[in-house]
Amino acid sequence: MFRQSFYLLLSFLVVVLISLSGVAQNKPDTELDELKTAYIDFKNKDYSKAYIYFQKMYEQYPKDPTYNYYTGICLLFLEKNPEKALKRLRLAATNDVPYDIYFYLGIAYHNSYLFDDALKNYQWFEKKSSKNKAKEYDLQNHINKSINAKSLIASIENPAVISREKIKKKQISQQYNIKELDGRFGSHYELMKLPPDSLAEFTLMYLPNNLERNEVVYFSMRNENRGDMDIYRSARKQDGTWTEPENAGNQINTPFDDSFPYLHSDGSTLFFASKGHYSMGGYDIFKTVWNSENKQWSTPENIGFPINTPYDDFFFVPSPDEKYAFFSSSRDCNPDEANVYKIRYFNDNTKIEQIAYNELLKISKLDVNVIDKRDIKPDKNNEPRNNRSEIVTLETNEDFLFKNEYDSLLNRAMKYQMKADSLKWVIDKKRSLFGDNQTEDQKSKLTNEIIKLENDIYSMQKTADQCYERVREIEQINMASSTSAYAFKQEKTETKPVEKNQQQNSANIAKQNEKDSISFKRMEIVEIEENENQVEKSDYGFFIKIPSVYNEQNPIPTNEKLPKGIIYMIQLGAFSSVKTPASFHGFTPITCITTQGSNLRKYYTGKFFQLKEAEKYLPKVKEKGFKDSYIVAFNNGKTIPINNAIKLESKQAVVPSQNNVKASHDINANELSIQYVLRFELNNQDSILIDKIKTLVPENNKIKKELKGNILFISIEWFSNFDNAYSIKKKLEPIINKEVEVHAFFAESKIPIDQAKKMTK
Repeated sequence: MFRQSFYLLLSFLVVVLISLSGVAQNKPDTELDELKTAYIDFKNKDYSKAYIYFQKMYEQYPKDPTYNYYTGICLLFLEKNPEKALKRLRLAATNDVPYDIYFYLGIAYHNSYLFDDALKNYQWFEKKSSKNKAKEYDLQNHINKSINAKSLIASIENPAVISREKIKKKQISQQYNIKELDGRFGSHYELMKLPPDSLAEFTLMYLPNNLERNEVVYFSMRNENRGDMDIYRSARKQDGTWTEPENAGNQINTPFDDSFPYLHSDGSTLFFASKGHYSMGGYDIFKTVWNSENKQWSTPENIGFPINTPYDDFFFVPSPDEKYAFFSSSRDCNPDEANVYKIRYFNDNTKIEQIAYNELLKISKLDVNVIDKRDIKPDKNNEPRNNRSEIVTLETNEDFLFKNEYDSLLNRAMKYQMKADSLKWVIDKKRSLFGDNQTEDQKSKLTNEIIKLENDIYSMQKTADQCYERVREIEQINMASSTSAYAFKQEKTETKPVEKNQQQNSANIAKQNEKDSISFKRMEIVEIEENENQVEKSDYGFFIKIPSVYNEQNPIPTNEKLPKGIIYMIQLGAFSSVKTPASFHGFTPITCITTQGSNLRKYYTGKFFQLKEAEKYLPKVKEKGFKDSYIVAFNNGKTIPINNAIKLESKQAVVPSQNNVKASHDINANELSIQYVLRFELNNQDSILIDKIKTLVPENNKIKKELKGNILFISIEWFSNFDNAYSIKKKLEPIINKEVEVHAFFAESKIPIDQAKKMTK
């Protein structure tokens, strides 16, 4: 009896030990996978996710350069105040982190109004970078912004601030209380009833209530050729509809975002926000004046600091009598917030020069510093300048033909197409309900429902195709006829060759390094060499690449051959015309599939071998504006119901390149690992020891030497585990009579040695 009890106890202990051993072996893998996931999130610029893990590590290792590096960069894009990010990035600036630390330090200094320090760090990064790396980081534009900022703060005035309200960004127009204006603020979708664009950024415009016929209004919408926001103009026709929007031209618009226009009540002064021209960072507010003699706008003028800052400053609206103005700013705000300021517009304050840094910071906050005297009434004798005599008008004899019918048909076609696609999902769901446990009546009922839904799909698809056919006819009619033109034809004639060139090249390059009389620098767009960004048709997963890897030389593939077996893609939408790469926010890969006998073009993004991977990225696609996107399954290139795909997926071998930690195009998590390196120093006269050292180092390890003065710095890399590195360390120390240090690296950065040992034990 005792012997049986003993053996039972012994067996139990063996099982427990094996279980504990399994846990111990699995734990490092789990910790390493967590590090890999955070690193890939960081590389994909998903800073909010990456920050959670790196902050946890920072709390354990607060002086470690690597975790100061990762958390510092995350905070730079997550926190409204750059102070915490700057502190951590300073601590991280060592040789043990990637050299782009100096680029991010430059941004942190720039956002802290330390523009000289920003330039020093940008220049240091430039020295260490290749030309392609500098282009990838858009370095020249960051340098230009700091140069512009230095010029703009050289001579400033402290404006009278009447009020400041922090509210949600989409509610800012409610704070623009200008009694003298008879009109409405809002988006052009609401005010002009133009078709909405889910890909366009948030913008606002002003629409007068008593709009004269042919009078021009200005608004911002997405430039289909480049994907950035541009300012457009349109005029109201006699029947209350609007002429086709026309780009305001290159004097106002840049290859960067230009938005939030407001035409002063004088009819000739336009205020707008731009990330191009001579910006000091983010949106800056600019002013331009229409010259009625030569029919063109003046060179846009930056209205200066502290109205403009390194943050987004936009939608400047002065009162008609120019006694005060409203504008909005993202300074000291979370991403979804904005401050709405009311200031006295034309101040006769003396300009301040050579201001101290603390005073500069104080002025930049634009704290309320005057009382609003509400009993002051507007001067009735103070008429707006020019009395609207120079309002730009449209020639209305060249309108877009059948405009109302065109918009109505296009909207109807999209509506029916989306309904038809949605019903396919419903059918898939109902088919999945078939089973042996159902009665014949239940099966019959389901069959009838499916047949009815299929008839509905056929009817809706037919209606959509008929609408698209008429839309094509209208497009052909308008291509053959003249389109709407603005009265200032001289400007249009001059800009037409440039606009044509923009269509040929989506990244129109501004004049590089061009300066004006006060040393401003223009923003520029530089293309990365195309051969670096070519998409291979074997690419899988999903990622975002800005600028898009697709262009005229490398167009979005149409009806490409899909791989054999099960594959999932995310359908972005169905369109009647070819969409430009800029429409898809850098999504990669993108593919287009057309149906024989139909003009419909369906665009998809991502390629996944597992449904769970597609489901992981679907929310991110929807966040970018494709709210109606959904997952479609393919088997050997043909669409099949999702439920059928799941059954077949379980029988299909998982492709090795897809990693369970986190799928990414640029980074294969399987290739990420922790490696060790040995480091020590020798006097130059002791270099004779190198030959003896070589005999102790395995052939697959590399010895690197760097001579600085009389000191020879030596590193031996790479070891896959700590024990191997430590073994060589113990052999070397008696020979060189000095300590040999063991360092651990993950990806591009050094990590704490005790953390690495836990993960690789």
